[in-house]
Amino acid sequence: MVEHLTCNEVVLGSIPRGGSMIISHTNKFIFIKSEKTGGSSVETALEPSLIFSDVYHKNGHEIPAQILQRYGSKIFNHYFKFSIVRNPFDKMVSHYFWQKYLQPEKYNSFHDFVKEFYDNKIISNWKYFSINNNIVVDRILKYEDLQKDLHSISSDISIDIDISNIFEKSGYRPVNVPYQEYYSDTIKEMVEAIKAKGVPAAVSLSAGAFLCNHVFYVAQSKFAG
Repeated sequence: MVEHLTCNEVVLGSIPRGGSMIISHTNKFIFIKSEKTGGSSVETALEPSLIFSDVYHKNGHEIPAQILQRYGSKIFNHYFKFSIVRNPFDKMVSHYFWQKYLQPEKYNSFHDFVKEFYDNKIISNWKYFSINNNIVVDRILKYEDLQKDLHSISSDISIDIDISNIFEKSGYRPVNVPYQEYYSDTIKEMVEAIKAKGVPAAVSLSAGAFLCNHVFYVAQSKFAG
């Protein structure tokens, strides 16, 4: 009988602890969990397929360079690697409500949260897709089309992931409120800060402006701090 993983965090053998990711040696894939992109739901959907020889880190986040260093190029270069990207404006709103849940008294407003986060942290998920600023994952799935994109890689990972009834870390954000409604001068100030460092940028709050937003958050990653 195959032994499945049921622990909250499982690191097999003598491998040191790290951030959140899954390595399936059976199906030869690596799932690298980025921040606030539905990764917890994907982990939950994948967990029943894992066996004792697989690796499952559930706490924190781990970047590709760490995975390459710990597990070696044979695994890293030959396994199918995937992660998830999300519209950065929507992601920031999601992160705000998650942090308010964790620390109810810390932030008085979304504006205060964005200002503190932008001043002191890198808000981009770019580090989960790249090494030395080069993309190293095989697929970056889009959060807005996550179920469809997961289905599209089923042949690559030999699992058809279904998250339609999985809602990990949900319920902390008001429903039916578009992320655009949370933005006013906050985003304008952030874009002006990027412009001041010589990066052309313009505010785009269109839900369809995914590419513009992707460029925007990559720029934030490069110039934050």
